[in-house]
Amino acid sequence: IEEPEPVLPEIVEPAVIEIPAQPEIPNDPLAQIEKEASTARVAKEYVKAISHELDYLDREPKSIDSRMRMNEDLRSLQKEPTLKLEADQVDIIRRSTAYNPKAYDVLVQHFRNSGNWNYEIATLVTQGRNSRPDKLREAGERIFQYPGSTETDRKAAREYFIEAAQSGDAAAQFFAGECMILGRGGSKNLPQGVYYLRKAIDQGDARAMDLLGVCYVRSWGVRRDDRRAVELFQAAIDSGNVPAHYNLGARYAQGQGVERDAEKAADLFTRGSESGHANCMLVLARCYEAGYGRDQDSDKALHWFKKSAEKGNQEAIKWCTDNNVD
Repeated sequence: IEEPEPVLPEIVEPAVIEIPAQPEIPNDPLAQIEKEASTARVAKEYVKAISHELDYLDREPKSIDSRMRMNEDLRSLQKEPTLKLEADQVDIIRRSTAYNPKAYDVLVQHFRNSGNWNYEIATLVTQGRNSRPDKLREAGERIFQYPGSTETDRKAAREYFIEAAQSGDAAAQFFAGECMILGRGGSKNLPQGVYYLRKAIDQGDARAMDLLGVCYVRSWGVRRDDRRAVELFQAAIDSGNVPAHYNLGARYAQGQGVERDAEKAADLFTRGSESGHANCMLVLARCYEAGYGRDQDSDKALHWFKKSAEKGNQEAIKWCTDNNVD
């Protein structure tokens, strides 16, 4: 008996299952920035690392981790005793002051090592650049007030005034105008100086009124106009400006823009003197000495000569020396 041949099951080739390609995952921009910062850090390029952290914080301003990494980078820079930065690096560190006050110290260290700005001025400058217009202007003021400031410092301060003035700060507009009229921190630019003074006057700045009045008397950037000068000096006085008493008093004494009036002139010099203006004190002393607008009175003349000398007025000091007045 022949056994039947076994019936084999049909062999079916397994179906080919197509596995869909994994969707491409885009690079995480923050992770990429952090990687670039880390690479720069390993290479001890700390300013570059800080630049990357700034990019990170532009996207995630509340990132504590990024701020901590920047803090360590700044500390690393502070450990470099001969640190000197390139101009673009200075800008990066200036930007970082918005996130970390150590950046101010790094900038001061750089300026000190550069040998062209003194330590105190560098501090003022770095604190000014990233501040509001009023703080920027304040830094410029303090630079001019600092006895050790150099011409380079004053040039920087002038730029601060201009920058703050363009942001609408009235006091900065006055200082920018003053720098250009008097040639402080750079060359004179009378038309531009007058422009900034007028901007400041539009906002009620009394000092600008007084200085623009001087411009009209001396033909600085404008045609001479004594009447307009008188108006400006009076407006400055009405707004509380002390030096304008001297300037308006001189107009009355000389009869320029107004009728000559010795008594009115002496009144103005008196008010200015009582407010502490050294030039007013000197001229009032001469009024009492000569009997101009006041009864002649040598004691009062002596009093005001001494007061003016105490304020540092050189003419008054010379008068006191010549007359053996202690």
